Amino acid sequence: MILLDLMMPEMDGFQLVDELRKQPDWRDIPIVVVTAKDLTPEERLRLNGHVGIVLQKGAYQSEELLRETGRLVAGRIRKQAQKLVGPAIGQS
Repeated sequence: MILLDLMMPEMDGFQLVDELRKQPDWRDIPIVVVTAKDLTPEERLRLNGHVGIVLQKGAYQSEELLRETGRLVAGRIRKQAQKLVGPAIGQS
């Protein structure tokens, strides 16, 4: 899992997400964006489908961050288990 700030010195977070999604070995790594940036609708659309969740710095509680990262990790584990033993795993 990657906790990503969109505002970085050399490459911004949008560029990093684009690069990660191009690489087959890195494509499925869950990404949580934690940013102080006020995202435009276009920026949100650019991230849509490529990151698990976007959290605004100062607008969430630490419990929310823990809950969302746990949800993403659990989803990743289920996805990997399904690849290994078939679609019956994780279904109730």
